[in-house]
Amino acid sequence: MTVGRLSIGAIHDWKVSDHVKIGLGGLVSRYDIPSPLSASYGDPTSGMAFVRLKIG
Repeated sequence: MTVGRLSIGAIHDWKVSDHVKIGLGGLVSRYDIPSPLSASYGDPTSGMAFVRLKIG
C-alpha cells in the first residue's frame, strides 16, 4: 500500500542587518491514505509553523 502526500508552504524573510535575516514560515500537508490504513493514521492533514534565522 502506498501513502501519498501533497505539501505546500511559504516563508517570508526580514532583513535584521547586513548579514542577518529572520524568517517566519508555515507548511500544510494533506495525505492520501488507503482505506485499510486510515484508522491508524487519523486526520489526513497536518501543519507546521516555524522561525528561521539566516546568518551570512
